Amino acid sequence: MIESEFIHLRPAFRHSPIEGVELLSGWLNSNLSQLGYLVEPIQEDWGYWLAVEKRDAKMAIGVYGVGESAADWEFAITVFTDKARKWVVWPFLARSIEAEIRELKQDLSHVLAQSTDLIVVGRTRDYPL
Repeated sequence: MIESEFIHLRPAFRHSPIEGVELLSGWLNSNLSQLGYLVEPIQEDWGYWLAVEKRDAKMAIGVYGVGESAADWEFAITVFTDKARKWVVWPFLARSIEAEIRELKQDLSHVLAQSTDLIVVGRTRDYPL
């Protein structure tokens, strides 16, 4: 089983948390699309849900803005791992998408490491909100 992890980021740019989450979601969409992922950003009341697909594996990334004030807010990003088995065709026929989830997590880490506007400040297993 793949464990969930929240990647905490501090942006080099200053925007409101809501505007910042929207910008980050668009940036992730652009960068992951270049790696062959189909990405559909969906705005939620808690941030953005990025529906992600590659090689018929449907996955998701959550993008949150967290912090008590504008001075200390940061982003938290997670690849949802609780649906690592995907139901296909028949109700009792499932296939694992763990390899695709691991690849997405690796690609996400690589994309974030390449950014000059985002600093990874930590990784936690705890829900950030």
